[in-house]
Amino acid sequence: MAVAILLPYGLFLRAAMFAYDIASPNMVSKDDRTAERLANIDGLAAIASQSGDLIGYLASHGIVGDYSLHALAYVPLGQYGVIVV
Repeated sequence: MAVAILLPYGLFLRAAMFAYDIASPNMVSKDDRTAERLANIDGLAAIASQSGDLIGYLASHGIVGDYSLHALAYVPLGQYGVIVV
């Protein structure tokens, strides 16, 4: 019973947040640590494309989980890829 009530609400809420993010993509980049995350993602992409010391980069650039999953969407798809994820 609760699932029947909460599922449509959750789907509506997710759709509304997605629509807002697509309509206002600059708001996504105004998070508290966005500049740091984007710098780490750009550095990670550069190291990966040059076949550099990936493990060394990950070990020395903050919390890997804070930006590595975003990098999987950001590098190939850009900002809208992060919004979709």
